[in-house]
Amino acid sequence: DVAEGTRADDIFDPQLGLWLEGGMRLTPYLGLGLYLDMGVGEPASGIRDYCTSVGTDCAATTGRFGLLLRHTFNPYAYSTPWMAVGTGFEWGSVSEDTNDYGGSSHELFSYTGWEVLRLMAGVDLRANPVFGFGLYGGISFGRYTRFEDDFGEGARGDETMHTTVEAGVRFVLFP
Repeated sequence: DVAEGTRADDIFDPQLGLWLEGGMRLTPYLGLGLYLDMGVGEPASGIRDYCTSVGTDCAATTGRFGLLLRHTFNPYAYSTPWMAVGTGFEWGSVSEDTNDYGGSSHELFSYTGWEVLRLMAGVDLRANPVFGFGLYGGISFGRYTRFEDDFGEGARGDETMHTTVEAGVRFVLFP
């Protein structure tokens, strides 16, 4: 839920995500890094219906930025599984395209808060010392603590946890 009685899938449809991560190895097995996870897609059908009724197109975006600790099981092997845990800041918003006003967009509303826990796992295949690729999956648990719309911004009194599930292909430089 993004709020008491409001499910996350009442606001956001599935999204196409882009994950960027950079960091350093503390040991061959353990790395510490920063991550940026951005998603874009359509809002849920109820919000899309509203946008259509007022003659605009709407888009939903989400993002997370935080700290990640990664354990690599076989750091020198061709194929290596890994696990990661992290935490950070998160946001989600729905914007409308205001083509009548010069092609800009207007944010209808936004949520911000804390990604309490991110758990990830995957396997990387190393083609050479510079490039690798792999598969990953993850789940995160977050809590939106603030809400903002055209009427103002405020702290949320009915904070609830929401869950995000993701999976995909990853490309790795200097694995």
